[in-house]
Amino acid sequence: MWSKASKQALRVQIKHLRNQLSARQKILFEQKLFSNIKQHLLFRTSKRIGFYLAVGNEIDLSDLITHAQHLNKAIYLPALHPFKQNTL
Repeated sequence: MWSKASKQALRVQIKHLRNQLSARQKILFEQKLFSNIKQHLLFRTSKRIGFYLAVGNEIDLSDLITHAQHLNKAIYLPALHPFKQNTL
């Protein structure tokens, strides 16, 4: 089982690596991810899919969201709780 501290350390490490990507590398990763996910059986057969909207240097899923909408899939996005800071 992962401890809270080890999860946080992993998040920091991944964020650091992600921030070192060039703009070109990020675009290539986004294109590869889009291609892989849209061909995946789970994506093709799912009627409801949860996504996130990218913040900062996160992978942008907007093309995948648009593609899912064109396929008439229900799209779900997390929302922050209006009364609790940083709570979904």
